[in-house]
Amino acid sequence: MNQNKPKLFDIKHFPMDAGRFLCAPMYIWFNVRRRYLSPEAKKKLRTGAVVVANHSGFSDPLIVGCTFWYRRMFYLAAEVVMKKKGFGKLLKAMGCIEIDRNICDMEAIRKTISLLKEGHTVTIFPQGGINREDEMQGIKSGAILMAMQAKVPVIPLYIHNRDSSDKRNCVVIGNPVTEHISDSGMPSMNDIEKATQKVFDSMMECRSLYEKEFGGKSSDNG
Repeated sequence: MNQNKPKLFDIKHFPMDAGRFLCAPMYIWFNVRRRYLSPEAKKKLRTGAVVVANHSGFSDPLIVGCTFWYRRMFYLAAEVVMKKKGFGKLLKAMGCIEIDRNICDMEAIRKTISLLKEGHTVTIFPQGGINREDEMQGIKSGAILMAMQAKVPVIPLYIHNRDSSDKRNCVVIGNPVTEHISDSGMPSMNDIEKATQKVFDSMMECRSLYEKEFGGKSSDNG
């Protein structure tokens, strides 16, 4: 497993670190409630990892950032979002990696794997876009393949966005998935499919825990 740790201070990530500092008040605004599948899931991330989560709203990246506030968090962002004037440059400075979902975007893949090998954490929403119906019928395998190539764990999440400002956002964090990490060379399609299914099953476990605790309803004020 890749055990590299990112530098606490890195000049090339200064705009991102400055942005994180200036946006600190949003931690209070988003008021994220965290739940964990086990004590293992509760351990802080110290080395490279791919975070995967369901995607039901525009605020999901910010919620993930608040959840892992102690780490620089990079994100894969769709080309259509990154191409917006001014906004795209801001997103890039804040750690977003532009990816064209319509092709096998090798440049974005290389950047992501490089960051993971340096010990950074990258969030990917593997459903392929926002799904406001909150249905989880499967995930794409790209995130898992990149984790395989960088030899880092995958951290599954389930995000439940609050319905109103007096409610709390809730994130359930699953156990790190590491079965895909191997030194045996290029994985087979069967290996990739099995690893992808494992991660999806873990995301469903996170969702089940949320539904068990809150009955499938929005989290309360507690």
